[in-house]
Amino acid sequence: MESEEIFGYVWRFPKNWDYVNIYPLGDLHCGNPAFSEKYLDYELKIITDDPFGRILFMGDLCETVLKDSKGDVYGQVIPPAQQKKWIVNKFKPFRDILLGATSGNHEDRIRRATGDDYTQQIAEELEIPYRYEGLWLRLCIGGGNGRHADRPYVYHTYATHGFGSAATTGARMAKLERVSHNVSADVYFMGHDHHSTVDEIVRIDPCDQTYEEGGFEKFHGISHHCHLIKTNSFLRWCAHGEKAGFSPSSMRVPKVTLWADDRPIYRRIDVLK
Repeated sequence: MESEEIFGYVWRFPKNWDYVNIYPLGDLHCGNPAFSEKYLDYELKIITDDPFGRILFMGDLCETVLKDSKGDVYGQVIPPAQQKKWIVNKFKPFRDILLGATSGNHEDRIRRATGDDYTQQIAEELEIPYRYEGLWLRLCIGGGNGRHADRPYVYHTYATHGFGSAATTGARMAKLERVSHNVSADVYFMGHDHHSTVDEIVRIDPCDQTYEEGGFEKFHGISHHCHLIKTNSFLRWCAHGEKAGFSPSSMRVPKVTLWADDRPIYRRIDVLK
C-alpha cells in the first residue's frame, strides 16, 4: 500500500495586516512534576496581548509515561488521560489563534500501546489542523505584493517535533538542518531537545524570469533566507534536567514575525528569542 502524500494547510490573513507573529509552543510535558504552568501562563499572556499572534503546537504537550516506557509512571501528578483533558481545557480559550499541531515522541507512547493518537484527539477537540509527522503551512499575509492590492505575501513554515538526542547546540541544529533539506519552507521549527536556538541558512534559488545577453538566454539567482528555530520546553531544570545531566535552558518562547513587506531580494522575517 502506498503511503499518503505529504500535504499542507493554508491560512489566509486579512489584507490590512502588516505582519503575523508565530509563537511555537511545545514540550509542555503536562503531568510531569517539573512542568511550569506558571511560566506557560506568563507566555500565554504575552501572546494574547498580541493581536497578530498565532500559536503552533510542537508536540509533547503531555508527559504520558506508561508502565513499560521511560520515565516515572508513579511520579506523574495526573494520569495520561487527565493530561490530555487538561491541555484541551487550557487551550480552548485560544482556539481562534491556534494554527495547528504536530505530534511528539511522548504522545507516541500512547499511540504505540493503544493506537490512540492523543495529539490528533486534542486537535479534533480544538478544531485545528493536525498532521502526525510534521505540519506544513502556507501563510498568506496582507496585500500589495508586486504592487497588486489583492496579492498577499506568501510564506511557508514546516514544524516537526524532533528525534534522537543531542548534547550540544551544534548537534541540535544539525538535526533541523537535515530536515530543511527535505521540505521547502521559509521557517523550520523543531522541539524535542528543550533548548531554544535560532540560526539562518541561505540558498540560491533560480529566478523564473530570463534575459538575453551575449547571444545567450540567462537567468539570475535569488537569495532564499531560511530560518531554523529550535524551541523551548516548560520543564524546570532543577527538577528534570539536573539529574539527567542536561544543561539549563530558557523557557522563553521564540517569536517569529512574517512581514507583508515589499523587499526586492528576499522576504522579511524577524526572529526574537
